[in-house]
Amino acid sequence: MPALGSDNHAKATAGRLGGLHASDWRYLAVTVAGFGVDLGAALLAIRLLGLSLVAGAVVGFCCAVLANYLAHEFWTYRHAKRWSAKGRALGYVATALSTLAVRAGVILALGHMAGGLLGDLPTLVIAAGASLVFNFLATKLIVFRGATAAED
Repeated sequence: MPALGSDNHAKATAGRLGGLHASDWRYLAVTVAGFGVDLGAALLAIRLLGLSLVAGAVVGFCCAVLANYLAHEFWTYRHAKRWSAKGRALGYVATALSTLAVRAGVILALGHMAGGLLGDLPTLVIAAGASLVFNFLATKLIVFRGATAAED
């Protein structure tokens, strides 16, 4: 980091708020919105359509994946052009499927360990939180890794 107060320091910190790049704040906003879409769609699928917990989680997850991909592609990482849009989309789908496997595994493990006593919403929240860490790392470090501070 350049010396505090220098022109280079000002350039290095431009586009940052609270030590985070603008793309990090956009990622956070998309993640929070996607979490709402995910849980809302899952609960609707479980309660209105009568789907199982795992099936409802898949419905919510798929709705959120579509919304999040579009938001990341056109807003969060709009300058990440390391791959073609088709390549990023395929990478995102692969990441999403891996994340879904993590989430389903957590749901099944919680159901087995807690004997179904935990309830739908707490189980979904814990599973979503666990898969969120994996998804963040895979999305940021693999799929959209071309976005840099200079592009924010």
